[in-house]
Amino acid sequence: MTTGRTALALIARAAAAERRKGPALVPAYICPAVVQAFRSAGRTVRFYPVDRSLAPDEAALARLAERHVPALVVVAHYFGFPAAGAVFDTLAPFRDRCWVIEDCAHGSWIEGPSAPVGRRGDFVLTSFRKYLPLADGGWLLNRTGAALPELPPAETPFVTMRIAAKALSAEYRAGGAGVEAEARYLELFARAERQVDARVPMFAMSAASRAMLALCDVGGAMRRRRRNFTRVIEHVRRRSIAAVASPLFDRLPAGVSPLALPLRVRRRTRDRLRAALAARQVFCPVHWARLPAGVRGREFGAALETADEIIGLPIDQRYGDADIDQMLTRLSAACREVR
Repeated sequence: MTTGRTALALIARAAAAERRKGPALVPAYICPAVVQAFRSAGRTVRFYPVDRSLAPDEAALARLAERHVPALVVVAHYFGFPAAGAVFDTLAPFRDRCWVIEDCAHGSWIEGPSAPVGRRGDFVLTSFRKYLPLADGGWLLNRTGAALPELPPAETPFVTMRIAAKALSAEYRAGGAGVEAEARYLELFARAERQVDARVPMFAMSAASRAMLALCDVGGAMRRRRRNFTRVIEHVRRRSIAAVASPLFDRLPAGVSPLALPLRVRRRTRDRLRAALAARQVFCPVHWARLPAGVRGREFGAALETADEIIGLPIDQRYGDADIDQMLTRLSAACREVR
């Protein structure tokens, strides 16, 4: 498929074809695109709470599964870190009437020989464009036997714009393009995302991305991400940073290929820190500043707080030791500025 939301829409349509009724139950800390994908297929969405470590509230999840009799339940492996196995144990009594979807969009499923995720879902999905240098694409594993349609390959403006943006970004980072190139590739990325935000793309992976995937060293990417994570985590424990931000995950389980190092930033400081980093050419994404409209109130307080406080430090495979050290120097300076 071309995106993770394509996979979710396919699953929702398969549930309808199998006459599985009930809503999709998804964690409150989630990308609005997940909700968009289910609703595009006519599926109602309800939310279950997570705590400040992004672990599902298992008791609440069981109560909601009893009350709403969901057709689908999403378990997200945030930033590539596996959700606790107890979550799947909690869902075991409901598996005869609902499908469990493992959302591995952030990675850790295909990169290593022994994946810590993707073992217990009825469906498992990942999204290559999140953690590999591809314009689009992902995999969907179907363990249910339900029929899924074959999709035509994506040859769309979305893919074309992302390929152009990635090429321009690579040229800029290598020093082969002027400073105006940065604004151009960022705008191309934004235009591409607006395309899929407007409508879920029901296509398979593009031919261009299939060809690029065949050349990707995914195992090497995982090793470099793990090395970078370890280098960064040692630094963020230092006093100058710890006074402002703390890591959401402070250890690296075997087999995890981390998407980023998520930091929880002291209340009402996140946007100032992010701006201070951007001024130093360190660009940190937010996952996700805007949660779905149905996530509100005291029940989902931890998810809402996380959305207000989190940023992701980039640790991807493009960066060598010198790049990481330079980023950490800039992070320390930005923390001193906002502290």
